[in-house]
Amino acid sequence: MTEPKDQDLSHKLAELGSRVREARAEAGLSQDGQAPKPGGMHSLLGLGLRVTTDLVVSVGLGGALGWAADDHWGSSPWGLMIGLGVGFASGVLTVYRVVRGADTVLGPPPGKRTAAGKPGDGRAREDE
Repeated sequence: MTEPKDQDLSHKLAELGSRVREARAEAGLSQDGQAPKPGGMHSLLGLGLRVTTDLVVSVGLGGALGWAADDHWGSSPWGLMIGLGVGFASGVLTVYRVVRGADTVLGPPPGKRTAAGKPGDGRAREDE
C-alpha cells in the first residue's frame, strides 16, 4: 500500500526540483545556489542599494557633524551647510568609485570591451 504513495511523492519531488531549477535560471542564480551570475538582477539590485546607502549615510553623517559643530561653536547655520556640502561631495565620490568598478561585478556594457580585452578591469572602450 505504501508503494503508490512513495511513487506519487517521488514524482512530486522531481516536479518541484525542476520548477526550482527553472526559477533559479530565470533569477540569474547558479544551479548550485552559491552566487548570482554576473549581470543578473541580484547584482544590479545590490549595486543600487549600495549606492543609495552610501549617498544617504554620507549626507546624513556630514549633516550631523555640521549640526554638532554649530551647537558647539554657535555658528548656526554655517556648520550645518558646510557639513551637508562635504557629506554630499563625499557621497558622490563614493558612488563614483563604486559605479566605476561596477563592470567587475556586472561585466562591461553590451558592445564594449576593456582595454586589456577582458571584461572587468573597469576601462571599457568601444569595439573597433
